[in-house]
Amino acid sequence: MELQKKLIYSENQGKSGIYRITNKINKKFYIGSAIDLKKRLTLYFNNYKLKKSNMIISKSLLKYGHSNFSLDILEYCVPDKLLLREQYYLDLLNPTYNILKIAGSLLGYKHSIEVKEKMKGRKHSLETIDKMKNRKFSEETLNKMRERTHSVEVREKLKN
Repeated sequence: MELQKKLIYSENQGKSGIYRITNKINKKFYIGSAIDLKKRLTLYFNNYKLKKSNMIISKSLLKYGHSNFSLDILEYCVPDKLLLREQYYLDLLNPTYNILKIAGSLLGYKHSIEVKEKMKGRKHSLETIDKMKNRKFSEETLNKMRERTHSVEVREKLKN
């Protein structure tokens, strides 16, 4: 990855798609998606941002070094299809570095102890609570939420 950084930036300028970052030493990999691939991939080369991140792929990039990773663009696609296509690859390839197995979801995410401490005693404003109570979802959004919930339930049943 390190040697190809400039090429990665130029080839992915203004494109959206699905990518895979693979550790060449242990063969573990991460699947991700981005509306702006150049911007997202730039984050993986920024050690300051990696140190602040809680993601396993970030910790691994710091531990093993960029030269021990490869990057593959699995697919370019329109932004509207990103989560659908990312989910396809998550299901197909079962990446080791991804904690979250549902694209675009925080289901299964665990906050660090530091973040939990910061959140203690924090309350939403009355205005925010009113917005959450009165939030209306389109039928399409409701169907997507039902579909994701169903996918999680099916996976849980298969585990047991």
